[in-house]
Amino acid sequence: MDVLINATSVGLSAAGIPLADRWPGDAFCYDMSYGDKALFQQWAERHGANTSVDGLGMLVEQAAVAFEIWRGAHVDSEPVYRHLRERVARS
Repeated sequence: MDVLINATSVGLSAAGIPLADRWPGDAFCYDMSYGDKALFQQWAERHGANTSVDGLGMLVEQAAVAFEIWRGAHVDSEPVYRHLRERVARS
């Protein structure tokens, strides 16, 4: 299985995703953007990606690790993730 990661701002522009239409096929596609800004994720889904996710989970997990490093307390990130996912879905 191929892995395709969008770590650029290309999906944020109105110009679209400059990849061939036959991509990604049987691929795991990850967009570091999230919500409506995750245009690469949406593009990958339309083009048949096996799995396509946005970057909200990574954002939440990075915040949880930073909190633990700075405050010395572990954070249960799942409720935070669910809350933010609901807010992103409503926006």
